Formats: sequence, C-alpha cells, structure tokens
Amino acid sequence: MARTAKLFKNGRSQAVRLPSEYRFEGKEVFIRRDPATAEARAVLMASRYLLDTNIASYIIKGNIPAVLRHLWRVPMAEVAISTVTEGELRYGVARKPGATQLQKVVEEFLLRVSILPWDSDAAHQYGHLRAGLESSGLSMGNLDLMIGAHALALGAILVTNDQAFTRIKKLKIEDWTA
Repeated sequence: MARTAKLFKNGRSQAVRLPSEYRFEGKEVFIRRDPATAEARAVLMASRYLLDTNIASYIIKGNIPAVLRHLWRVPMAEVAISTVTEGELRYGVARKPGATQLQKVVEEFLLRVSILPWDSDAAHQYGHLRAGLESSGLSMGNLDLMIGAHALALGAILVTNDQAFTRIKKLKIEDWTA
C-alpha cells in the first residue's frame, strides 16, 4: 500500500504531514523544483557543510588541528560527505591492503558522518558545470567536479582547501585548514 502525505492549506501557506515512517533528523526541509519536469519535491537539508575528500582525510588522520577545531564547533547533523568522497576514501584504503588501522579509522568515520547520494540534481549541475568550464578553456578533475556539483545541488558549503574549486563561480567554499 502506497503511503501519501497530507497537504494542508491556509490562505497562501501550506503544510505537509508525512506518514510516520518518514522522520527527518534535520530541522529544515526545502522544496526544490526539478528542472527537467518542473515538479516540486521536498528535500531534507540538514547538512550545511559538504566535506571534500582532502578535509575528510585530514579528519581521519587528525593531522591538522585547525580542521578538528572547526569540526568540533559544528553539529554533526550539519556535516556530510558525498558518495563520491566515500568512494575516494574506500579507494585509498583498498590501495593499502595491509593498513588495517587505516581501514578501521575510515570505517569509524563513515559510520559517524552523513553520506549523501549523488543524485539526478547533482548530475544536472555536473553537466552544466563541465560544459561551462570546457567552453571557458578550464578543466578540473572529474571527481572534484562531481563533488562541487553535488555541493551546488544541495545548496551546501563545500569545505576544502583545494583551490581548483574556485573555478566554480557559484560554489560556496570554506577552508577549515586555516
């Protein structure tokens, strides 16, 4: 049996009551219009910061105190990584099969951080970003471009110290290494 949400209208305001199996941990849900179909859909926006792979690596290694200080000031519900970053972290572990301690620390990190799926909205952003950069004579690594597109699609701040991301003009960036 399909469960549906109930829509309540009061003048110009609307509220949605979701079935009990849909419980959001965050406090905000944004309504986003799908550019392809013009349909509106609700998107949970609990994550304010999307960590790039280099920042996730610094957290895992614990070797840059400024990154850890920033992380301690931010509620974990506001911090996430892309599945692209998860893939890069898992690749790093796979390259070092004997590094059992590294594998354990990476798995612990992945258990504690929200991992957001790279979806159609991110793909839409990626297509436009890549075409725009190429027409300007600029390039970026595809995985970095995917992470940047994901941050744009989410409306999140990308936490990185990789200057390549400054090529994405609309992207909000913070460097927690400083």
